[in-house]
Amino acid sequence: GSKKFPGRILTEVIDSAGGAIEIIDILKNGFIIKCELISRDLKLGLSLFSDMLKSPELPPESVQRQKKRFNSAIMQWQSIPMYSLRDLLYQKTYGDDGFGTRLLGCRESIEKINSTEIEKYYLNNITPDNSLLIIAGDIKISEAKGMVKEYFSQWYGRKKDEVPKSIPLPTDTLQIFIIDDTTSPVADFVIGRPAAPVGTPDFASIILLDYLLGHGGQVSRLHQNIISDKGLATSVISELDWSHGDGMFRIHGNSPREAVVNAIEEILAIMNDLTRIRIPAKELEEAKFYFKGLFPSLYETPSGATEQMARMASFRVTLNYHEKLLKDIEGINPDILIDAASKYLNRNSLRLIIRGPAEKISSQFNGLGTIEIISGISE
Repeated sequence: GSKKFPGRILTEVIDSAGGAIEIIDILKNGFIIKCELISRDLKLGLSLFSDMLKSPELPPESVQRQKKRFNSAIMQWQSIPMYSLRDLLYQKTYGDDGFGTRLLGCRESIEKINSTEIEKYYLNNITPDNSLLIIAGDIKISEAKGMVKEYFSQWYGRKKDEVPKSIPLPTDTLQIFIIDDTTSPVADFVIGRPAAPVGTPDFASIILLDYLLGHGGQVSRLHQNIISDKGLATSVISELDWSHGDGMFRIHGNSPREAVVNAIEEILAIMNDLTRIRIPAKELEEAKFYFKGLFPSLYETPSGATEQMARMASFRVTLNYHEKLLKDIEGINPDILIDAASKYLNRNSLRLIIRGPAEKISSQFNGLGTIEIISGISE
């Protein structure tokens, strides 16, 4: 709640107007709040937003209620291998601070938080200097400017010091971490490495490599080779975390315990192929065509457009960055892709996290890289 709209009153007011206000994205470097109302109620929406930002209220009983919700969410998050292994991959890549911390935190740290600490963090970090307001809808620009001036001109806050960039920990060989889980009927895995910040020259190449490897679904190289042709895994997909830092490129999936080492070796072989063999022109053009259709579709509605612009702002690129990225993608040729693959798909820069019975699978990985056994993941 807030000073003018304490507790449930905030929810009741927004509901009475048929609107909604919610956090739609939590990123490593920020978050996005969205308010949806019909255009005639824009003044109400800005009034709610400004009061939340300028005069938030954090009663202890509300904080305790949210702590319980977060603890439940953390338990659920940790029960899903794709998420828990991703958190550990970040921690092993970036260390215990910055990007290496868990997105939702851990139960121990949540329990220690109180209203005073939350308020102090808020006042020191949520300020006009590092915030962006985006308005889209049936409203005249002059009217919108007047409302923004009316409701936000008195929002003050000290300028936040620049947060030090999270630097990946160095590695010169494939690092393998096995989470010992004797109850798991399959071996879940994630393999990855830092990528490149959004907006840097290599980003267009990385996003194409991600699609070609596993993000393209059934037409991707990983799916075709590892699932369709050889049946070594039940699922395998690649993902690229967009970030103003180095973020993460990763491949995750699961495999029968007796086949997991073969699946990992095939993944490494497919990645190596991209570092030395020119991609066929048809395959590259089909990948480019996918993004030509995807990016414009993200802006088909005012809600979608504002969400994308807010994300671009959090990545510290121009709000129309997708247009530039499409042009960059169009300029990529097979030789540029090989150079990028050699830089970002080198097996000696990778970290592999596996969840399964260590006694039965650890010996299979002898000779592939360094091996560390982890007894479990703390909550």
